[in-house]
Formats: sequence, C-alpha cells, structure tokens
Amino acid sequence: MSKSGDHLPPHSLAALTGLTGLSVEQAIEIADSTETHAAGPAGEPAYEMWRAAIRARLEP
Repeated sequence: MSKSGDHLPPHSLAALTGLTGLSVEQAIEIADSTETHAAGPAGEPAYEMWRAAIRARLEP
C-alpha cells in the first residue's frame, strides 16, 4: 500500500474510521511513528512492542 492510502479497500476505510475515528493519514502517521525493530525487555517480539505502542496512542 502506498503511504497515501490510495489503495485502501473501501471496507478497510470503513473499519478504520468506524473503529478509531481516524483518517488514513492519521493512521499512517501513528503506524510510522511507533515503528520499532527492538524486542521488549522480557524478549517480546518487536511487532508486539509496536502493537503496544499503537494501542497506547489510541487510548483516550
């Protein structure tokens, strides 16, 4: 997918806005700004650290 979200299927856009209230651009910014390649302190995989960072950004 391009960074602009040009190829985002309509059902994915509906899910994004319905579940988070975010625009595509906002979601891309969160995904990019929370990216990590380092494992967690207890050996958690890097993708789990990334998911946790995204959750933290989405919490009210």
